[in-house]
Amino acid sequence: MPVSVLPSRLPAPDSEVASAEPSLTPPPPVDPDPITSPSARQAGQNFSPPRPASAPKPDTGLDAANDSAATGPDPRTSPGEDPVLASPIADPATAKAHLLETLPLLPAANPALDQGLPTPVAFQQPGNAICFLDPAGGLASGVATFTRFEVDPATLLNDYLPTAYPAEGLTFETDEPFCGETYIKAMTASGEMAVALSLVSLEASTFLVIWDIPPQ
Repeated sequence: MPVSVLPSRLPAPDSEVASAEPSLTPPPPVDPDPITSPSARQAGQNFSPPRPASAPKPDTGLDAANDSAATGPDPRTSPGEDPVLASPIADPATAKAHLLETLPLLPAANPALDQGLPTPVAFQQPGNAICFLDPAGGLASGVATFTRFEVDPATLLNDYLPTAYPAEGLTFETDEPFCGETYIKAMTASGEMAVALSLVSLEASTFLVIWDIPPQ
């Protein structure tokens, strides 16, 4: 009986055996960071990463406001402000009108006190009230208006009035007391009297009377 012989598996060629075996040569090292790696440092030392583009600054209008605040508004043209007087006031009528408008605006003035006249008992010398108030409690004849101040007459006369009107050239001269109270005259730059004032002593304050007709 014939016997069949199976072909035996031949060994693979040497080239195939060589390619199937893993390589024993290690791969070249890879720099973990191309910026900080030794190769980059050796290449230049001057490399810096690109900076991200900055977003444009939003226009809030503050720059223009800051520029305006730095230079300041022109006080001669600022709305709501009286123009700066370029020359002293020489005309008595103009000076009187200016004082009537601005005396209540001095730092020591208290507009809240102007809501009512003081009563005679508020005077440090109650007997003097008859010269400045009528029997009904209103202003006496010849008084134009009044202003109340939170300082005594001496402080008002020595510390506030002398420095209040340098541009206008207005000065204040003390005269003989009227009805036992301080009596002064506001003088223009030309030396003429603009208006007469009485500084009446109240309890810790001053009742400034502006005369329409000087009492003496």
